[in-house]
Amino acid sequence: GAFWGLITGLVVGLVRMILEFFYTAPSCGQPDRRPSVLADVHYLYFALILLALTCLVIVAVSLGSAPIPEEHLYRLTWWSRYNLEPRIDLITPAPDPADSISFGTEQLQQPTWKRVLMWLCGLTGPTTQSDPPSTENNDLNFLHEKPVWRKVCNCNALLLLAFNVFLWGYFA
Repeated sequence: GAFWGLITGLVVGLVRMILEFFYTAPSCGQPDRRPSVLADVHYLYFALILLALTCLVIVAVSLGSAPIPEEHLYRLTWWSRYNLEPRIDLITPAPDPADSISFGTEQLQQPTWKRVLMWLCGLTGPTTQSDPPSTENNDLNFLHEKPVWRKVCNCNALLLLAFNVFLWGYFA
């Protein structure tokens, strides 16, 4: 739902932006021949309409599609962040061995500049990795924070907020 909401909002917003660049605003005293979405709807009102449309798409797609099973969502949502049950990752299809062989030969045929660029980006090719070490305890321990650091972060946030409000009030 979130993906399709973002795509819908992006497309509708881009259409509005392209129309804004294509149709220029008329000078004073001239008739406004732009489409009504430009001439009659202020851009801030359009932003609210776009927000409502995006929310409707998100809700409609979310309610219209099957939910992800709970065992795949442990410690991924706000409500399950302290859940101690192990999370089962979504299964992706295993790569075809023929594809990895062709990828390896394709990598040898790449130009040198492309291999260097891929190496700099950390994409040197397929690697045979064994299963990562069990991090279940690490996944559960990172959720617990020390109260001292929470207080330090909260105090810093309040100080920065007060400073920003002061600057806004002073310079506005």
